[in-house]
Amino acid sequence: MCSPTQMGNGADNNGGKASPRFSGCVRRLNCRKGGCMGGMKKYMNKATFYLMLWVLWMIGGTLYYSYVNHLGVSVGFYQAINIGYSIGYGYPREPMEQNWWFSSAYVVLGASFVGVALGFFADKIVEDSQDWFTHMMEKQQYEIDTASDKPLRIRMRAHIKANWTLIRSILLWLAWITIMITYSMASVKWPFSAAQYFAISTCSTGGHMPIPDDSPLWLFGLTGIFAAIGVPLMGVAMASLGSLLMEKRDDLDDLKKIIEADVTAEELLDLQRFGLEDGDGEIDKAEFIILCMVRLGTDPRLVQFISKEFQKLDDDNSNSLSILEITRGRVSCDDLQKLSQSESYRNSRRLSGAKDDMGSRVSLQSLSSIPETHDHDEENQKGAKPQAGKVDAAKEEVNENVTAETECEAIPEEDHDDDAAHGEETLENDFHDTFEDNEDQFHESQGGIFF
Repeated sequence: MCSPTQMGNGADNNGGKASPRFSGCVRRLNCRKGGCMGGMKKYMNKATFYLMLWVLWMIGGTLYYSYVNHLGVSVGFYQAINIGYSIGYGYPREPMEQNWWFSSAYVVLGASFVGVALGFFADKIVEDSQDWFTHMMEKQQYEIDTASDKPLRIRMRAHIKANWTLIRSILLWLAWITIMITYSMASVKWPFSAAQYFAISTCSTGGHMPIPDDSPLWLFGLTGIFAAIGVPLMGVAMASLGSLLMEKRDDLDDLKKIIEADVTAEELLDLQRFGLEDGDGEIDKAEFIILCMVRLGTDPRLVQFISKEFQKLDDDNSNSLSILEITRGRVSCDDLQKLSQSESYRNSRRLSGAKDDMGSRVSLQSLSSIPETHDHDEENQKGAKPQAGKVDAAKEEVNENVTAETECEAIPEEDHDDDAAHGEETLENDFHDTFEDNEDQFHESQGGIFF
Protein backbone atom coordinates (compact mmCIF):
# COMPACT_ATOMS: atom_id res chain seq x y z
CA MET A 1 0.00 0.00 0.00
CA CYS A 2 1.04 3.62 -0.46
CA SER A 3 2.80 4.88 2.66
CA PRO A 4 2.37 8.53 3.70
CA THR A 5 6.03 9.13 2.89
CA GLN A 6 5.62 7.78 -0.61
CA MET A 7 2.42 9.75 -1.18
CA GLY A 8 3.84 13.00 0.19
CA ASN A 9 7.34 12.85 -1.18
CA GLY A 10 6.89 10.77 -4.31
CA ALA A 11 6.90 13.79 -6.59
CA ASP A 12 8.98 16.27 -4.60
CA ASN A 13 12.15 14.20 -4.79
CA ASN A 14 12.02 14.08 -8.57
CA GLY A 15 11.41 17.68 -9.51
CA GLY A 16 7.62 17.38 -9.57
CA LYS A 17 7.68 14.04 -11.40
CA ALA A 18 6.51 10.93 -9.56
CA SER A 19 9.27 8.51 -8.63
CA PRO A 20 9.24 5.02 -10.19
CA ARG A 21 8.57 3.33 -6.86
CA PHE A 22 5.68 5.66 -6.10
CA SER A 23 4.27 5.17 -9.60
CA GLY A 24 4.29 1.41 -9.13
CA CYS A 25 2.60 1.83 -5.76
CA VAL A 26 -0.10 4.01 -7.29
CA ARG A 27 -0.68 1.56 -10.13
CA ARG A 28 -1.06 -1.36 -7.77
CA LEU A 29 -3.68 0.57 -5.79
CA ASN A 30 -5.45 1.77 -8.96
CA CYS A 31 -5.37 5.29 -7.50
CA ARG A 32 -5.46 6.81 -10.96
CA LYS A 33 -8.64 5.02 -11.95
CA GLY A 34 -11.06 5.03 -9.03
CA GLY A 35 -9.25 6.73 -6.18
CA CYS A 36 -7.02 5.15 -3.56
CA MET A 37 -10.03 3.87 -1.60
CA GLY A 38 -11.11 1.87 -4.65
CA GLY A 39 -7.68 0.32 -4.92
CA MET A 40 -7.49 -0.43 -1.21
CA LYS A 41 -10.56 -2.64 -1.50
CA LYS A 42 -8.25 -5.30 -2.90
CA TYR A 43 -6.55 -5.48 0.49
CA MET A 44 -9.78 -5.86 2.48
CA ASN A 45 -11.80 -8.87 1.43
CA LYS A 46 -15.31 -9.73 2.53
CA ALA A 47 -14.15 -11.80 5.50
CA THR A 48 -12.07 -8.94 6.90
CA PHE A 49 -14.97 -6.52 6.45
CA TYR A 50 -17.42 -8.71 8.39
CA LEU A 51 -14.80 -9.40 11.04
CA MET A 52 -14.54 -5.67 11.63
CA LEU A 53 -18.35 -5.40 11.88
CA TRP A 54 -18.41 -8.29 14.35
CA VAL A 55 -15.81 -6.61 16.56
CA LEU A 56 -17.73 -3.32 16.43
CA TRP A 57 -20.92 -5.20 17.30
CA MET A 58 -19.32 -6.64 20.43
CA ILE A 59 -17.81 -3.29 21.43
CA GLY A 60 -21.16 -1.54 21.02
CA GLY A 61 -22.99 -4.11 23.13
CA THR A 62 -20.30 -4.07 25.79
CA LEU A 63 -20.44 -0.28 26.10
CA TYR A 64 -24.23 -0.30 26.34
CA TYR A 65 -24.57 -2.99 29.00
CA SER A 66 -21.53 -1.74 30.91
CA TYR A 67 -22.67 1.86 31.34
CA VAL A 68 -26.46 1.78 30.95
CA ASN A 69 -26.90 -1.17 33.31
CA HIS A 70 -23.83 -0.26 35.40
CA LEU A 71 -22.36 -3.75 35.09
CA GLY A 72 -18.74 -2.87 34.44
CA VAL A 73 -16.68 -3.89 31.45
CA SER A 74 -16.21 -7.60 32.24
CA VAL A 75 -19.81 -8.36 33.14
CA GLY A 76 -21.03 -5.98 30.42
CA PHE A 77 -19.08 -7.91 27.79
CA TYR A 78 -20.40 -11.18 29.21
CA GLN A 79 -23.94 -9.80 28.99
CA ALA A 80 -23.41 -8.55 25.43
CA ILE A 81 -22.43 -12.05 24.28
CA ASN A 82 -25.16 -13.65 26.39
CA ILE A 83 -27.88 -11.46 24.84
CA GLY A 84 -26.39 -11.11 21.36
CA TYR A 85 -26.11 -14.86 20.76
CA SER A 86 -29.33 -15.67 22.68
CA ILE A 87 -27.43 -17.92 25.06
CA GLY A 88 -29.85 -17.06 27.87
CA TYR A 89 -27.81 -17.59 31.01
CA GLY A 90 -30.45 -15.73 33.05
CA TYR A 91 -27.97 -13.48 34.83
CA PRO A 92 -27.71 -10.50 34.87
CA ARG A 93 -31.40 -9.71 34.40
CA GLU A 94 -32.74 -6.80 32.35
CA PRO A 95 -35.24 -4.83 34.44
CA MET A 96 -35.65 -1.79 32.15
CA GLU A 97 -37.94 -1.64 29.12
CA GLN A 98 -35.37 0.27 27.09
CA ASN A 99 -33.07 -2.73 27.43
CA TRP A 100 -35.68 -4.96 25.84
CA TRP A 101 -35.80 -2.91 22.64
CA PHE A 102 -32.04 -2.70 22.36
CA SER A 103 -31.55 -6.38 23.17
CA SER A 104 -34.07 -7.48 20.55
CA ALA A 105 -32.19 -5.63 17.83
CA TYR A 106 -28.90 -6.88 19.24
CA VAL A 107 -30.08 -10.50 19.07
CA VAL A 108 -31.02 -10.15 15.39
CA LEU A 109 -27.56 -8.80 14.57
CA GLY A 110 -25.91 -11.59 16.55
CA ALA A 111 -27.86 -14.27 14.69
CA SER A 112 -26.82 -12.61 11.44
CA PHE A 113 -23.16 -12.94 12.32
CA VAL A 114 -23.59 -16.66 12.99
CA GLY A 115 -25.20 -16.94 9.57
CA VAL A 116 -22.30 -15.03 8.03
CA ALA A 117 -19.86 -17.48 9.63
CA LEU A 118 -21.72 -20.40 8.06
CA GLY A 119 -21.75 -18.55 4.74
CA PHE A 120 -17.99 -18.09 4.82
CA PHE A 121 -17.62 -21.77 5.55
CA ALA A 122 -19.70 -22.63 2.48
CA ASP A 123 -17.70 -20.17 0.38
CA LYS A 124 -14.50 -21.81 1.54
CA ILE A 125 -15.70 -25.21 0.35
CA VAL A 126 -16.65 -23.76 -3.04
CA GLU A 127 -13.34 -21.89 -3.22
CA ASP A 128 -11.40 -25.10 -2.64
CA SER A 129 -13.02 -26.62 -5.75
CA GLN A 130 -12.63 -23.66 -8.09
CA ASP A 131 -9.50 -24.98 -9.78
CA TRP A 132 -11.28 -27.52 -11.99
CA PHE A 133 -8.11 -29.25 -13.19
CA THR A 134 -6.69 -29.70 -9.70
CA HIS A 135 -10.10 -30.82 -8.45
CA MET A 136 -10.33 -33.40 -11.25
CA MET A 137 -6.87 -34.79 -10.51
CA GLU A 138 -7.60 -34.98 -6.79
CA LYS A 139 -10.88 -36.77 -7.47
CA GLN A 140 -9.15 -39.33 -9.68
CA GLN A 141 -6.53 -39.95 -7.02
CA TYR A 142 -9.27 -40.24 -4.38
CA GLU A 143 -11.07 -42.93 -6.40
CA ILE A 144 -7.81 -44.84 -6.79
CA ASP A 145 -6.91 -44.64 -3.10
CA THR A 146 -10.40 -45.60 -1.87
CA ALA A 147 -10.73 -48.70 -4.04
CA SER A 148 -11.84 -51.80 -2.14
CA ASP A 149 -8.53 -53.56 -2.72
CA LYS A 150 -6.54 -50.81 -1.01
CA PRO A 151 -5.39 -51.20 2.62
CA LEU A 152 -7.55 -49.59 5.29
CA ARG A 153 -4.77 -47.15 6.23
CA ILE A 154 -4.57 -45.77 2.67
CA ARG A 155 -8.36 -45.49 2.39
CA MET A 156 -8.61 -43.66 5.70
CA ARG A 157 -5.87 -41.25 4.69
CA ALA A 158 -7.64 -40.56 1.39
CA HIS A 159 -10.94 -39.86 3.16
CA ILE A 160 -9.27 -37.47 5.60
CA LYS A 161 -7.41 -35.64 2.83
CA ALA A 162 -10.55 -35.27 0.71
CA ASN A 163 -12.60 -33.94 3.63
CA TRP A 164 -9.89 -32.06 5.51
CA THR A 165 -11.70 -28.72 5.40
CA LEU A 166 -14.72 -30.26 7.15
CA ILE A 167 -12.66 -32.30 9.60
CA ARG A 168 -10.50 -29.33 10.54
CA SER A 169 -13.48 -27.25 11.68
CA ILE A 170 -14.70 -30.14 13.85
CA LEU A 171 -11.26 -30.55 15.42
CA LEU A 172 -11.09 -26.82 16.17
CA TRP A 173 -14.46 -26.98 17.90
CA LEU A 174 -13.39 -30.01 19.97
CA ALA A 175 -10.21 -28.20 21.01
CA TRP A 176 -12.28 -25.14 21.99
CA ILE A 177 -14.68 -27.26 24.05
CA THR A 178 -11.74 -28.95 25.77
CA ILE A 179 -10.28 -25.60 26.83
CA MET A 180 -13.65 -24.44 28.19
CA ILE A 181 -14.04 -27.66 30.16
CA THR A 182 -10.55 -27.31 31.60
CA TYR A 183 -10.80 -23.71 32.78
CA SER A 184 -14.32 -24.17 34.20
CA MET A 185 -13.22 -27.23 36.20
CA ALA A 186 -10.21 -25.30 37.53
CA SER A 187 -12.04 -22.06 38.41
CA VAL A 188 -15.55 -23.16 39.43
CA LYS A 189 -14.46 -26.57 40.75
CA TRP A 190 -17.09 -28.36 38.69
CA PRO A 191 -16.90 -32.09 37.99
CA PHE A 192 -16.26 -33.12 34.41
CA SER A 193 -19.94 -33.82 33.74
CA ALA A 194 -20.98 -30.29 34.76
CA ALA A 195 -18.04 -28.67 32.96
CA GLN A 196 -18.76 -30.39 29.63
CA TYR A 197 -22.44 -29.50 29.97
CA PHE A 198 -21.49 -25.86 30.53
CA ALA A 199 -19.15 -25.79 27.52
CA ILE A 200 -21.48 -27.49 25.05
CA SER A 201 -24.65 -25.69 26.16
CA THR A 202 -22.81 -22.37 25.95
CA CYS A 203 -21.53 -22.92 22.41
CA SER A 204 -24.91 -24.27 21.30
CA THR A 205 -26.62 -21.14 22.77
CA GLY A 206 -28.57 -23.31 25.20
CA GLY A 207 -27.15 -21.61 28.29
CA HIS A 208 -28.34 -24.39 30.59
CA MET A 209 -25.29 -24.24 32.87
CA PRO A 210 -24.18 -20.66 33.62
CA ILE A 211 -21.24 -19.81 35.83
CA PRO A 212 -22.16 -18.81 39.41
CA ASP A 213 -23.44 -15.25 39.92
CA ASP A 214 -20.68 -14.50 42.43
CA SER A 215 -17.85 -15.54 40.10
CA PRO A 216 -14.84 -13.20 39.86
CA LEU A 217 -14.94 -10.53 37.16
CA TRP A 218 -12.14 -12.15 35.13
CA LEU A 219 -14.22 -15.34 34.83
CA PHE A 220 -17.14 -13.37 33.35
CA GLY A 221 -14.82 -11.80 30.80
CA LEU A 222 -13.12 -15.10 29.94
CA THR A 223 -16.45 -16.87 29.50
CA GLY A 224 -17.63 -14.05 27.24
CA ILE A 225 -14.54 -14.45 25.03
CA PHE A 226 -14.92 -18.23 24.70
CA ALA A 227 -18.65 -17.91 24.04
CA ALA A 228 -18.12 -15.18 21.43
CA ILE A 229 -15.90 -17.45 19.35
CA GLY A 230 -17.34 -20.81 20.40
CA VAL A 231 -20.90 -20.16 19.18
CA PRO A 232 -20.07 -19.56 15.49
CA LEU A 233 -17.34 -22.20 15.69
CA MET A 234 -19.84 -24.81 16.82
CA GLY A 235 -22.26 -23.74 14.09
CA VAL A 236 -19.59 -24.34 11.46
CA ALA A 237 -18.53 -27.63 13.08
CA MET A 238 -22.08 -28.98 13.13
CA ALA A 239 -22.55 -27.97 9.49
CA SER A 240 -19.32 -29.80 8.68
CA LEU A 241 -20.48 -32.90 10.53
CA GLY A 242 -23.76 -32.84 8.64
CA SER A 243 -21.91 -32.52 5.34
CA LEU A 244 -19.77 -35.54 6.18
CA LEU A 245 -22.80 -37.63 7.12
CA MET A 246 -24.85 -36.60 4.09
CA GLU A 247 -21.99 -36.57 1.60
CA LYS A 248 -22.66 -38.35 -1.67
CA ARG A 249 -19.96 -38.31 -4.30
CA ASP A 250 -20.92 -38.38 -7.97
CA ASP A 251 -20.78 -41.89 -9.35
CA LEU A 252 -18.88 -41.67 -12.64
CA ASP A 253 -20.62 -44.74 -14.03
CA ASP A 254 -24.05 -43.20 -13.43
CA LEU A 255 -22.98 -40.03 -15.21
CA LYS A 256 -21.68 -42.04 -18.15
CA LYS A 257 -25.05 -43.79 -18.46
CA ILE A 258 -26.79 -40.42 -18.67
CA ILE A 259 -24.49 -39.31 -21.47
CA GLU A 260 -24.79 -42.61 -23.36
CA ALA A 261 -28.59 -42.51 -23.36
CA ASP A 262 -30.32 -42.04 -26.73
CA VAL A 263 -30.85 -38.45 -27.82
CA THR A 264 -34.53 -37.56 -28.12
CA ALA A 265 -36.22 -35.16 -30.50
CA GLU A 266 -37.30 -33.08 -27.52
CA GLU A 267 -33.67 -32.53 -26.54
CA LEU A 268 -32.83 -31.37 -30.04
CA LEU A 269 -35.76 -28.97 -29.96
CA ASP A 270 -34.54 -27.65 -26.62
CA LEU A 271 -31.12 -26.95 -28.14
CA GLN A 272 -32.75 -24.94 -30.91
CA ARG A 273 -35.16 -23.23 -28.52
CA PHE A 274 -32.30 -21.92 -26.41
CA GLY A 275 -30.18 -21.01 -29.43
CA LEU A 276 -27.56 -23.64 -28.62
CA GLU A 277 -27.74 -25.27 -32.08
CA ASP A 278 -26.93 -23.31 -35.22
CA GLY A 279 -29.77 -24.83 -37.28
CA ASP A 280 -27.61 -26.55 -39.90
CA GLY A 281 -29.32 -29.90 -39.28
CA GLU A 282 -26.19 -31.45 -37.78
CA ILE A 283 -24.80 -31.72 -34.26
CA ASP A 284 -21.11 -30.97 -34.22
CA LYS A 285 -18.73 -31.79 -31.41
CA ALA A 286 -19.24 -28.52 -29.54
CA GLU A 287 -23.03 -28.84 -29.71
CA PHE A 288 -22.88 -32.45 -28.50
CA ILE A 289 -20.79 -31.36 -25.50
CA ILE A 290 -23.40 -28.68 -24.77
CA LEU A 291 -26.14 -31.31 -24.96
CA CYS A 292 -24.29 -33.51 -22.46
CA MET A 293 -23.76 -30.56 -20.12
CA VAL A 294 -27.50 -29.85 -20.15
CA ARG A 295 -28.24 -33.53 -19.53
CA LEU A 296 -25.97 -33.49 -16.49
CA GLY A 297 -27.89 -30.58 -14.99
CA THR A 298 -26.30 -27.42 -16.38
CA ASP A 299 -28.88 -24.67 -16.77
CA PRO A 300 -29.33 -23.88 -20.51
CA ARG A 301 -29.44 -20.20 -19.61
CA LEU A 302 -25.94 -20.57 -18.19
CA VAL A 303 -24.80 -22.09 -21.48
CA GLN A 304 -26.35 -19.12 -23.28
CA PHE A 305 -24.41 -16.80 -21.01
CA ILE A 306 -21.18 -18.67 -21.78
CA SER A 307 -21.87 -18.30 -25.51
CA LYS A 308 -22.44 -14.56 -25.13
CA GLU A 309 -19.27 -14.25 -23.07
CA PHE A 310 -17.34 -15.91 -25.89
CA GLN A 311 -18.74 -13.41 -28.38
CA LYS A 312 -17.73 -10.53 -26.11
CA LEU A 313 -14.16 -11.81 -25.95
CA ASP A 314 -13.97 -12.50 -29.70
CA ASP A 315 -13.04 -8.98 -30.76
CA ASP A 316 -12.21 -9.85 -34.37
CA ASN A 317 -15.27 -12.14 -34.87
CA SER A 318 -13.02 -15.00 -35.93
CA ASN A 319 -14.93 -17.61 -33.86
CA SER A 320 -11.68 -18.35 -32.04
CA LEU A 321 -9.95 -16.63 -29.16
CA SER A 322 -6.34 -15.56 -29.14
CA ILE A 323 -4.35 -15.53 -25.93
CA LEU A 324 -4.72 -11.77 -25.89
CA GLU A 325 -8.50 -12.01 -26.16
CA ILE A 326 -9.13 -14.85 -23.73
CA THR A 327 -6.95 -13.31 -21.00
CA ARG A 328 -8.15 -9.78 -21.81
CA GLY A 329 -4.50 -8.83 -21.75
CA ARG A 330 -4.31 -9.25 -17.97
CA VAL A 331 -1.47 -11.72 -17.91
CA SER A 332 2.21 -11.28 -17.22
CA CYS A 333 5.04 -11.98 -19.62
CA ASP A 334 6.34 -14.69 -17.29
CA ASP A 335 3.06 -16.61 -17.50
CA LEU A 336 2.93 -16.32 -21.28
CA GLN A 337 6.49 -17.56 -21.56
CA LYS A 338 5.61 -20.58 -19.43
CA LEU A 339 2.76 -21.30 -21.84
CA SER A 340 5.07 -20.96 -24.83
CA GLN A 341 7.47 -23.48 -23.29
CA SER A 342 4.79 -26.10 -22.61
CA GLU A 343 5.00 -29.31 -24.62
CA SER A 344 1.34 -29.18 -25.68
CA TYR A 345 1.74 -25.71 -27.13
CA ARG A 346 4.85 -26.70 -29.06
CA ASN A 347 3.04 -29.71 -30.49
CA SER A 348 0.14 -27.52 -31.59
CA ARG A 349 2.60 -25.13 -33.22
CA ARG A 350 4.16 -27.96 -35.19
CA LEU A 351 0.74 -29.18 -36.33
CA SER A 352 -0.57 -25.78 -37.35
CA GLY A 353 2.65 -24.63 -39.00
CA ALA A 354 2.52 -21.43 -36.99
CA LYS A 355 1.50 -19.43 -40.04
CA ASP A 356 -2.26 -18.82 -39.74
CA ASP A 357 -3.81 -15.59 -38.46
CA MET A 358 -0.45 -14.08 -37.60
CA GLY A 359 -1.90 -10.58 -37.60
CA SER A 360 -4.80 -11.25 -35.21
CA ARG A 361 -3.45 -13.88 -32.81
CA VAL A 362 -0.77 -13.68 -30.20
CA SER A 363 2.14 -16.05 -30.73
CA LEU A 364 3.35 -17.46 -27.47
CA GLN A 365 6.57 -18.70 -29.05
CA SER A 366 7.64 -15.14 -29.80
CA LEU A 367 7.32 -14.23 -26.16
CA SER A 368 10.57 -16.00 -25.41
CA SER A 369 12.31 -13.00 -26.94
CA ILE A 370 10.94 -10.60 -24.31
CA PRO A 371 13.77 -11.00 -21.75
CA GLU A 372 16.34 -10.37 -24.49
CA THR A 373 14.47 -7.21 -25.48
CA HIS A 374 14.54 -5.94 -21.91
CA ASP A 375 18.19 -6.81 -21.53
CA HIS A 376 18.91 -4.83 -24.70
CA ASP A 377 17.04 -1.81 -23.31
CA GLU A 378 18.89 -2.08 -20.01
CA GLU A 379 22.24 -1.91 -21.79
CA ASN A 380 21.10 1.24 -23.60
CA GLN A 381 20.05 2.84 -20.30
CA LYS A 382 23.46 2.17 -18.80
CA GLY A 383 25.07 3.99 -21.72
CA ALA A 384 26.53 0.92 -23.38
CA LYS A 385 26.00 0.97 -27.15
CA PRO A 386 25.77 -2.54 -28.62
CA GLN A 387 28.04 -3.31 -31.49
CA ALA A 388 26.59 -3.40 -34.99
CA GLY A 389 27.48 -7.05 -35.39
CA LYS A 390 25.43 -8.03 -32.34
CA VAL A 391 22.47 -6.02 -33.57
CA ASP A 392 22.59 -7.72 -36.97
CA ALA A 393 22.82 -11.12 -35.33
CA ALA A 394 19.82 -10.31 -33.14
CA LYS A 395 17.83 -9.19 -36.19
CA GLU A 396 18.64 -12.42 -38.03
CA GLU A 397 17.55 -14.44 -35.01
CA VAL A 398 14.24 -12.60 -34.85
CA ASN A 399 13.63 -12.97 -38.59
CA GLU A 400 14.12 -16.73 -38.35
CA ASN A 401 11.24 -16.88 -35.88
CA VAL A 402 7.98 -17.02 -37.85
CA THR A 403 6.09 -15.51 -34.94
CA ALA A 404 8.33 -12.53 -34.37
CA GLU A 405 5.82 -9.98 -35.73
CA THR A 406 3.29 -10.02 -32.88
CA GLU A 407 1.91 -7.59 -30.40
CA CYS A 408 4.78 -8.37 -28.00
CA GLU A 409 7.28 -5.85 -29.39
CA ALA A 410 10.21 -3.94 -28.01
CA ILE A 411 9.72 -0.52 -26.47
CA PRO A 412 9.63 2.15 -29.21
CA GLU A 413 12.79 4.17 -29.73
CA GLU A 414 11.23 7.43 -28.56
CA ASP A 415 10.56 5.89 -25.14
CA HIS A 416 14.18 4.91 -24.51
CA ASP A 417 15.24 8.36 -23.40
CA ASP A 418 12.31 8.66 -21.00
CA ASP A 419 12.97 5.21 -19.54
CA ALA A 420 16.66 5.97 -19.08
CA ALA A 421 15.79 8.88 -16.80
CA HIS A 422 14.12 6.50 -14.38
CA GLY A 423 17.20 4.28 -14.15
CA GLU A 424 17.67 0.62 -13.69
CA GLU A 425 15.15 0.40 -10.84
CA THR A 426 12.29 1.51 -13.12
CA LEU A 427 13.13 -1.18 -15.65
CA GLU A 428 13.16 -3.88 -13.02
CA ASN A 429 9.81 -2.79 -11.56
CA ASP A 430 8.13 -2.47 -14.97
CA PHE A 431 9.39 -5.86 -16.13
CA HIS A 432 7.75 -7.60 -13.18
CA ASP A 433 4.48 -5.63 -13.44
CA THR A 434 1.40 -7.33 -14.83
CA PHE A 435 -0.34 -6.29 -18.02
CA GLU A 436 -2.68 -4.10 -16.01
CA ASP A 437 0.26 -2.06 -14.77
CA ASN A 438 1.72 -1.85 -18.28
CA GLU A 439 -1.63 -0.64 -19.55
CA ASP A 440 -1.57 2.22 -17.04
CA GLN A 441 1.88 3.21 -18.29
CA PHE A 442 0.66 3.13 -21.88
CA HIS A 443 -1.94 5.82 -21.29
CA GLU A 444 0.84 8.11 -20.10
CA SER A 445 3.70 7.32 -22.46
CA GLN A 446 1.79 6.06 -25.54
CA GLY A 447 4.26 3.21 -25.80
CA GLY A 448 5.44 0.05 -24.07
CA ILE A 449 5.25 -3.70 -24.14
CA PHE A 450 1.74 -5.08 -24.58
CA PHE A 451 0.27 -8.56 -24.57
